[in-house]
Amino acid sequence: MPAELSQLHPDGALYVCGPIRLMDAARRALHATGRSPEQLHIETFGSSGHRPAVPFEVAVRDHRRALTIRVEQSLLDALSAAGIEVPGHCRRGECGVCTVQVLAVDGEIDHRDVFLSDAQRAEQQLICPCVSRAHGRIAIDTGYRLGL
Repeated sequence: MPAELSQLHPDGALYVCGPIRLMDAARRALHATGRSPEQLHIETFGSSGHRPAVPFEVAVRDHRRALTIRVEQSLLDALSAAGIEVPGHCRRGECGVCTVQVLAVDGEIDHRDVFLSDAQRAEQQLICPCVSRAHGRIAIDTGYRLGL
């Protein structure tokens, strides 16, 4: 990726499509050259993640519910099936409409989105439930307030 970027015109744009690790590498390489993040254009055809999908547990604190998310199920779909509505739009981790607050992590979040920045991912305080998963348990707040 750095070799390709060295050949790119200073005002040029980089278009990347592929697995999440390729897009992460493009983002890091672009940042290392001091280029603007707006010069990177990405497209996803799925959310491969950094680790294999496994079932995980979610405590939805603002609904006082606990859910188990199956391997073939997204967190967003599991929330919806449980009657917990969270807005969603692209369902590819690109738009950020479904982003919810993470209150606690016992394990690790596998961020499979391309919406959150590297800094936001490292903080582990947000998750895009349409594509991202966890290894272990997380507690989230969907923004719903009981009794209001």
